Amino acid sequence: MVSTVHSTTRLFKVASIPGDGIGTEITAAAVQVLTQLAKAYGTFEFVFTEFDWSSKNYETRGWYMPDDGIQQLQRFDAIYFGAVGWPSVPDHISLWGLILPIRKAVFEEVKREYEGSGVVTDKMLVDAMTVRMVNKPQSLDTIVATNLHADILSDLAAALAGSIGIAPSANLDPTRRFPSMFEPIHGSAPDIAGKGVANPLGALWSAAEMVRWLGGADETAQAAEGVTKGPGVGRMAEAADVLMKALENVTANGVATRDLGGKNITKEVTDAVCAEIEKLVKS
Repeated sequence: MVSTVHSTTRLFKVASIPGDGIGTEITAAAVQVLTQLAKAYGTFEFVFTEFDWSSKNYETRGWYMPDDGIQQLQRFDAIYFGAVGWPSVPDHISLWGLILPIRKAVFEEVKREYEGSGVVTDKMLVDAMTVRMVNKPQSLDTIVATNLHADILSDLAAALAGSIGIAPSANLDPTRRFPSMFEPIHGSAPDIAGKGVANPLGALWSAAEMVRWLGGADETAQAAEGVTKGPGVGRMAEAADVLMKALENVTANGVATRDLGGKNITKEVTDAVCAEIEKLVKS
């Protein structure tokens, strides 16, 4: 699915699933920043539809996602996910009730073997990989692993980079037959939920990757139609770069949450990123 033209902008329909705990807070931050980014450019727009598929919903109704949930998501250009999990609900229920079915829907579209020339591979046991990641991270480019091992290694990679709160993730369908899903790698963090201190950078980095991905789909579709000029053409990748630059500048200026050694709250970091986006686009 690709965007549609409305007036002078490209419209992208995004399914928003805040989930649990700080998932609601960082999703709100991402929506605010993406809205500011779109406003600053004026050539594209995001239309968000929020789905209350959460642990609270499970405890009230007995399900996370309705039986036709996957079908509901298929009409969107992308899925933006916050976090899932709550102490009162066993992990296997929240995983299999919500996040894994969505990931499986993406995976089913792309499962096949890939081969290519010039790719150097090296097999390692997962415990040896943790040592290599700490001692020689520069020796690694891409790590392919099972879901459990990759989940653990990705947390280690985020910690090595500074905090689990800064790392993004994307579940991509290269065929684009099913909307790809973007989310920070961290969990719902019940211990800080509702305090407004969650680090939004992982969520905002994930948002930047969503912008880049949507732009690729949109520009490919337009090129196939012979469209080389017009609303949004060639601007999405630039917008994603601007968002990433804004994150870098804000962090370099010392605006950061406690996990990065700062003193700022979620809203202050989010507002600073929005202001930096406006500054960068105007410069």
